[in-house]
Amino acid sequence: MEFPTVSDKMIGVVNNYLEARARAEVLRERVDRIKRAAMMAHKLTDRDTLQPLTDPGDAWLAIDQEFNEYLKTVNVMARELGIKPDSMPDEYCPALVAEDEMRRAEHAIIYEASRSMAEEVPGMATVTANGLLCLGLDKYKQFIDLVVMRTLKAPNFK
Repeated sequence: MEFPTVSDKMIGVVNNYLEARARAEVLRERVDRIKRAAMMAHKLTDRDTLQPLTDPGDAWLAIDQEFNEYLKTVNVMARELGIKPDSMPDEYCPALVAEDEMRRAEHAIIYEASRSMAEEVPGMATVTANGLLCLGLDKYKQFIDLVVMRTLKAPNFK
């Protein structure tokens, strides 16, 4: 099966998405590693049950003072390792910022696909990110994967 060519705009949007996705995945892994190390350095207690917390994903449940100290440690470690730039406010997470950039790149793919493939696929012009999300996260991700794969297989993809 031969894939049709795609627009230069679609190629650019897909390239931006692939870069944003790679950055988000790498930063998520690095930030999670820092959070695990900070969790080991701090004894966090669940503010409601007074039980010890061991999962960094549950750190937000900690007593406020303990949680604030934990966050300070995470910030210091992230800055020392060069993961978090000095210009980024303390309350920002580099992984979440990168994941938001990836989400915006996903929305750009959906917008460009609905625009550029409207003539060849009936109903494509009405596809939106919010509409796909209403169908479920799995359908949203599946749509993005299909458009990315179609673009990567296009004979003019560079």
